Amino acid sequence: MRRAENIRSKNQLSGGSALMWAQPWYHRMLGAFMTIAGLVMLTAAYALWHLS
Repeated sequence: MRRAENIRSKNQLSGGSALMWAQPWYHRMLGAFMTIAGLVMLTAAYALWHLS
């Protein structure tokens, strides 16, 4: 309990809430975006391979 209070007070002193990239939802969103980008690149590579 005491450790959590120390962390909260430290975050308030250093400028408010924790950094955006330290949040779990940000990691999930980034992972989903990278998965979609990878699938798009894989599809494009497959299409180019069959066109040439």
